[in-house]
Amino acid sequence: MKGSGFAVGTVLLGICNSLFNPAIGASIPNLVKDEHLTQANSLEHLSMNVTGMAGPALGGILIGLYDISGVFMINGISFLISALSEVFIKFPPQRNTNKDKKITFFADIKEGVSFIYKKKALFHLMFACPFANFLYAGCGTVAMPLIARNALGVSVMEFGLIEAAWPIGAALGGLILTMLPEFKKAFKIFTVSLSIQTLFFSAVGIIILPKVITAIGVDFSMLSVIILFIIAGIFNAFVNIPIFVIFQRMIPDEIRGRIFALLGTLSQGLVPVSIGLTGIIADLILPNYIFMFAGIGMIVIIINFIMKKEVREI
Repeated sequence: MKGSGFAVGTVLLGICNSLFNPAIGASIPNLVKDEHLTQANSLEHLSMNVTGMAGPALGGILIGLYDISGVFMINGISFLISALSEVFIKFPPQRNTNKDKKITFFADIKEGVSFIYKKKALFHLMFACPFANFLYAGCGTVAMPLIARNALGVSVMEFGLIEAAWPIGAALGGLILTMLPEFKKAFKIFTVSLSIQTLFFSAVGIIILPKVITAIGVDFSMLSVIILFIIAGIFNAFVNIPIFVIFQRMIPDEIRGRIFALLGTLSQGLVPVSIGLTGIIADLILPNYIFMFAGIGMIVIIINFIMKKEVREI
């Protein structure tokens, strides 16, 4: 029973995140001009990755200074400060086109799915994103820790550097995008970037093969993994942000929130499946090969994008 309160709190926090995160993405087009959407999303992407890196480090310091209950108290205060700051955000008035329509939960979902299905470019992107998340989740959560422990034998600090490499790259990618002009052809940007990201991500599986580690040494292997993850993270920003902007521009205000929520549900819902499946596969083969399998899956996504006329025209 001692852990029941923690479990309930975790569930409630997850529910709040599932409401908060789609609202953030859906609201950005209402706060900035259309020509500034890429820069605005890049800044949001940058801030999320910087805080994602700084948070665990700061949490470790605070746990060393206070007990765990004190750290949770500080975290709760930070949420309150964040909520207070959002009170001052002023949204422009929006015309309600559904004021005479009876709104129900299932009708809302049906309307969102129907809209996505009719917009074929969005439909293909909508289901490619969760599939890509499925491929990456198991590699980062299961395969990489196994490789770091068994093949590289890294320390906790060294493993932390490996874990931080991708967010560092993603933050750098977001920073670069804030300084670039608006892309005229989003398709070329995210397909080329996805191809480069896949190349460097798959290369991790080769660098950490036992024979390669023996040939080049553990230290150089670890350094190579960090560099490859940083570069892949940079190009990941060049994939995610243009796709996000496409969704924001093509989806009307009145249904954007529910579609972003659906996208988040599909993406996060496949994460436990990916982790469980990766764990089973890792017991049967070297975890290194999982990176290569993920790379093959990403190639399938890239080919699918290239073959779809609706996506090429974005």
